[in-house]
Amino acid sequence: MQRRSFLKAPAFALATLPASAFALNAARQTSLQPTADEVTGLPLLRLPPDFTYRALAWTGAPMPGGGPTPGKHDGMGWYRHGDSAFLLRNHELVISPRIAGGDVPVYDGLAVAPGIVSSLPDGFPGFAGGVTGVALDGAAQGSSIPLLAGTAQNCAGGMTPWGSWLTCEEIVLRGSKLKTDAGDGKDQGYVFEVPTPGDARFREAHRRHGFHETRGRRRRRRRQRVSHRRRGTFRVLSHAPVRSSPRGGRPRQRRQAPDAACPQSRRQPSDRSDVCRGRRNL
Repeated sequence: MQRRSFLKAPAFALATLPASAFALNAARQTSLQPTADEVTGLPLLRLPPDFTYRALAWTGAPMPGGGPTPGKHDGMGWYRHGDSAFLLRNHELVISPRIAGGDVPVYDGLAVAPGIVSSLPDGFPGFAGGVTGVALDGAAQGSSIPLLAGTAQNCAGGMTPWGSWLTCEEIVLRGSKLKTDAGDGKDQGYVFEVPTPGDARFREAHRRHGFHETRGRRRRRRRQRVSHRRRGTFRVLSHAPVRSSPRGGRPRQRRQAPDAACPQSRRQPSDRSDVCRGRRNL
């Protein structure tokens, strides 16, 4: 090959690359076609031939007690209870009407109507984040139930080895500074264990989480937004070993559990499980 031809070859290859990629992408798009949902018959998605789907639940549908199913679904987890399977769903809402219905546990129930508090002339509808579950089969298939309310911007989450759900708030709010005649707000930015919403272990902005057992100890990793410029992964080890039950369930209950008003003050990685001074997680 002559030198001039060799130098032209890469330029020709680069010139034809975008066109080839565009043609491939166009071919993929033309293979998608409107596909009817097996439940409603509505063409909600465009899918390749021979693909099917069915809608599980709808935003706004009433839940037990009359509250509407919230939107902005985020982290999800699957578990089976008895003969039914459920999909747990985080809702990444912040300030809006609170999740309601049934006997849902409420972490922060502060709500102020417009015109009552001078500092909040438009009122405060409440913290709208939380967790709901939808039945995937059984007699209650398709129905949603509220599991946690009064939290904010619930993003990531994960199932624990004993079958509960951890939901992480992707926000840090000093709600305790919100003091009104109707009550005081609570700080937001915790990890909650559902269905025990008072089980707040960390107070930071959480984006990721994981559980694994090493040498009989429980470890939880989390990715934390420390600032706009610095991010890190933090690890907390429990002092007590985790004993997995052959029948499932919680391996060991915690003693002297901290309440949600007691935040973790340390921001550096630590191998201790202290959340508040003088209190310890087991």
